Amino acid sequence: MVDEWPGLGLAARHIVQYPTYQQQMVELRSEWTPPALVVELVWRRDEHLGPAARFLAKRFAECLQAID
Repeated sequence: MVDEWPGLGLAARHIVQYPTYQQQMVELRSEWTPPALVVELVWRRDEHLGPAARFLAKRFAECLQAID
């Protein structure tokens, strides 16, 4: 029977918090921490940043200051 052997899946936290899934999901906890993700913002010096790139640059700076 399928009910006796549940599947294993990976889903974003906001998805499994839907009431439909709350009774069917179990969070697996671990001491493992994923490695750091390196993110770089690169742009041309002879061009101005557009609105989206300015937003990203500002958010990156804010988040990096919060880490220090």
